[in-house]
Amino acid sequence: MKYLPTDEIRFINNSKKCCICFIDLVNSTESVLKMSNLGQMRKYYSMFINCVSDTVKRNSGIIIKNMGDSLFFYFPNTSEVDKSNVLAFNKVLDCGFEILDM
Repeated sequence: MKYLPTDEIRFINNSKKCCICFIDLVNSTESVLKMSNLGQMRKYYSMFINCVSDTVKRNSGIIIKNMGDSLFFYFPNTSEVDKSNVLAFNKVLDCGFEILDM
């Protein structure tokens, strides 16, 4: 099957290719079920979302969507316009390693 540019999903009239990431808090449902009140659950999820969001933003990323126990984000500086921007790709890797170290 041949790929056609018209086959891509577009949210606006133009699109660009860049690094995107999706991160999910593993086993969060099991952890939340053990919590005794709603306040603990809110704190659990907000700590995760806020810490990861701060890390993404600090590394020039932009959050697209928060989905409770996961985040979808991208790095606009890695667009196909300037593939030679090594520093932009290093920021993506730095972001990933920072998140893994949390």
